[in-house]
Amino acid sequence: MKPQGRWTGWLARFYYCTGSVYYAYSWIVTLGGVGLLATGTFAFLEAPILTAVALVFSLFALVLGISFWRKLAKARLCSQNPALRIDRIEVDYRLLTERSSDYVRKVKAKVLFPVECYQAQFHWTGHGKVSSFPVKGATHVEVVLQPRSVYDICRVHFGETFPRRKEHEFIYRQEFSEATEPVRPFLGHTMDSPLCSELVLRVHLLPDQEVKKFKRQFFVDAFSNLHLWEEEVIVDNPRNRDLEYVIAKPKYHYYYRIVW
Repeated sequence: MKPQGRWTGWLARFYYCTGSVYYAYSWIVTLGGVGLLATGTFAFLEAPILTAVALVFSLFALVLGISFWRKLAKARLCSQNPALRIDRIEVDYRLLTERSSDYVRKVKAKVLFPVECYQAQFHWTGHGKVSSFPVKGATHVEVVLQPRSVYDICRVHFGETFPRRKEHEFIYRQEFSEATEPVRPFLGHTMDSPLCSELVLRVHLLPDQEVKKFKRQFFVDAFSNLHLWEEEVIVDNPRNRDLEYVIAKPKYHYYYRIVW
């Protein structure tokens, strides 16, 4: 496969780079600490101007880094899973027929506070039957309908209360069937958990389905019509029915999509 990626424009790239600064809060706080040490050194050497400059710089870095950390912590506490730190998500989406599909999600997480379940919003473009099943590390899965929202909630129960600092890996499956219209050719995922290390999206096409190229995209959110970045992948072997999109350190609230 030969990828060819590009930004929508310089504003899109600037927006992305500016937003990425939030995730460097630990380095900014460290820089502020180093600045305080430099302030003490300059004061000892009786260099008032350098002492003042270093003090202002270090205090600014500390306040900025702590504010970024607070913003990310608030985002996690307001997410669907405030008691979990999601480290990795793998999604395998398999087309069964033109009107049915199979969705499997594998999640690796660390428990921050005692927790009994995991929640994820989902939306299927079309109407049909949804069945949910536990595969590994869970006892049962339920679907919570939200009539006033475009999203429903899939709740995965672990069967016990996990203590703090426990690392847990679980897998659940959803089957969409009896659709009123053909399955649309894309798979999307909104990052509702900050500080995730990796997101993997995989699509397995129908046996008789061939593609010459597909696209990897990401948006500011799921309701944005304009993508920030797009990568067109030319498939060397049209019989290759497995498409993949691997995102390292996906950004919070961004919407990642693979289109074929």
